[in-house]
Amino acid sequence: MEEIFALSLEVNEFLRGYVRIHDHLFRRSMRHIIPLPFIFKAIEFDKLLSALETVSEGLEHCADRTLRMTASCTGEQREYLNLLYEYLRSLIITVDLLEPVLSGLHSKTQSWRRYGWRTYRSDVAKYQLSTTAYVALGGPLNEKLRALSDRMWS
Repeated sequence: MEEIFALSLEVNEFLRGYVRIHDHLFRRSMRHIIPLPFIFKAIEFDKLLSALETVSEGLEHCADRTLRMTASCTGEQREYLNLLYEYLRSLIITVDLLEPVLSGLHSKTQSWRRYGWRTYRSDVAKYQLSTTAYVALGGPLNEKLRALSDRMWS
């Protein structure tokens, strides 16, 4: 049971890392609204891409651990781990869909290739659609974890 809680905390840390990347990329800022050159701060896409890769690898590792743990669990623990695995797969897809957006914007800032507005909007739309899937699983996942925790401590 403790291993399940440790895994859940690890997943939460990778989720926080992903959310930091998302927020950094999509946050509303006065710098975006009023583009004054003396207050402009460039987005470091290479660092965001590296951080996103770390998150993606960590989530894949957590998904693998979840599958291995599921084989040795029964009942509520198995249900929780199955839902956790589904959540992880959905979150991994979301992270993978953010990568082309970051890569495209990074290459555009480096003049490697064109990343047109239409392509950007399409990539962002796919990404935003994928976020709804993992977010929808988050509530039931938290409820199952609370139920496991309540049973453990009661």
